[in-house]
Amino acid sequence: MGTAPLSTAVPLGRILRRAAANLRADIDKVAEDTMDAIGASIPEYARPADETYRRTLRAGVEQALYGFLGILEKRDDTTWRDVYRAIGVGEMREGRSLDALQAAIRIGARIGLRHFIEFAESESLTATSVGSLADAIWAHVDDLADAATDGYAEARAAEVGELDRRRRRLLDLLVADPPAAEEAVGAAALAARWQVPRRLAAIAVAPGEVHATPPMLPPDVLADLQRAEPALIVPDPKSPAQIRLMVNCLRRYRVAVGPAVPPDAAGDSLRWARRALDLAGRGVIAGDGVIWCDDHLAALTIFQDEALLAVVVERHLGPLTGFRENQREPLADTLLSWLQHNMNANAVAADLHLHPQTVRRRLRQLDRLFGDQIRDSDTRFELEIALRAERAGRAQRAQRANRAEPPQRTRQAEPPQRARQAEPPQRTRQAEPPQPARQAEPPQRTRQAEPPQPARQAEPAQRTRQAEPAQRARQAEPAQRTRQAEPPQPARQAEPAQRARQAEPAQRAARLAEPAVASRRADRVTRPAVPAARRAR
Repeated sequence: MGTAPLSTAVPLGRILRRAAANLRADIDKVAEDTMDAIGASIPEYARPADETYRRTLRAGVEQALYGFLGILEKRDDTTWRDVYRAIGVGEMREGRSLDALQAAIRIGARIGLRHFIEFAESESLTATSVGSLADAIWAHVDDLADAATDGYAEARAAEVGELDRRRRRLLDLLVADPPAAEEAVGAAALAARWQVPRRLAAIAVAPGEVHATPPMLPPDVLADLQRAEPALIVPDPKSPAQIRLMVNCLRRYRVAVGPAVPPDAAGDSLRWARRALDLAGRGVIAGDGVIWCDDHLAALTIFQDEALLAVVVERHLGPLTGFRENQREPLADTLLSWLQHNMNANAVAADLHLHPQTVRRRLRQLDRLFGDQIRDSDTRFELEIALRAERAGRAQRAQRANRAEPPQRTRQAEPPQRARQAEPPQRTRQAEPPQPARQAEPPQRTRQAEPPQPARQAEPAQRTRQAEPAQRARQAEPAQRTRQAEPPQPARQAEPAQRARQAEPAQRAARLAEPAVASRRADRVTRPAVPAARRAR
């Protein structure tokens, strides 16, 4: 911002020359009055015992006055601008804001304005001339504040970059292997303005997204997200506030929080966190969002040396190698659950959602396979380690298979989709022939049911009478087939009459059979008993 030009209705030449001369003559008195007013109003600048600080303050006040004097004399002097930029840098390094400096500049402006009012009265200047001088003073105040703000911002940016560099250096010292000396860590923490906590936790961050969109972190968290393997250091990780912080700030990223350790073991915490992140990526442990190493200490311990772990698996799970995979997995899961539930078959059944008898049958099979191995406590411990490793390896294989399956499924699914699109017409054509077959079923059932009716009648005369309706039915079959071949709705309407005609022969046969049945019962009553000897022959 440039200073506003001084304009007045009074001839400027004489006024400016006399105002500049008056200010130059009284500049020491104006500077002393300004310093006293600043010391009385602003506690940050009240240092009467510090002579160096007073000289610096006086130099700042005099530069502001000489800068305005240059404006009055129309000289192109910008020394005051560099001085106030340097003052802004000093304010930032002192840890103060610009409020105190801007207040001091306003106090100096009021003292200078009083001096010019006295000058205006002695010169009998008009109100317009005094207003023009006041406007020039306040424009100069704005220029001083802008110069100080620029210096403050530059120093702040440089300080922030330097502070970030110091904090990254401190993080490197904390996670170094072997650990750095305690004195070196303390000095680096002091330079980085970071208080060394009693306990801390290292966080391993998966690279990728964190480089594109880094998280917003509080100042007490050390972070180096530009390295190949990004890492964080969180002080006091067990406090509820820090747990909420880690969950809220890092839930969008794949991170693993290492166990809480003393500061000299921060490298171990970071190494375990990276190991957990690797195991989660391979599907060995569950990993979605924030992974807490405290929840997977057993898996981290088992998988510290995977070559040795493979030897343990081969040694203790040898009896299961002869089984197919679909047989080996249920047996391994049952044995591991049995070891974890203190050899309680009912607890195993509840854990695996099986019937207790199924569990006992598997346990008998496992007892025949492993023998004395499951009775020795040391061997059971190693066997559980092997079973845990086998289950983790199974999950890892399943994850790799799931990653590889989607493209294949998509290509394999294309032909069946075309086949399904062609199925509806084919099904329609295949479904058409059975309709006449279903309509032809009732006559076939009638013919199959006809022969048993005469067989139930014993008398020849009765068979003759019952044969007549059957002959009539056979004669009526062509007409009946014709009626059944018609559309389904007329056939359904004719069913009651047809059933009535079919029931008439059976009713007649029943009425004719009643006398014969009664006479047969009478013969049984009046017939003499057969001797026992005859029955024996």
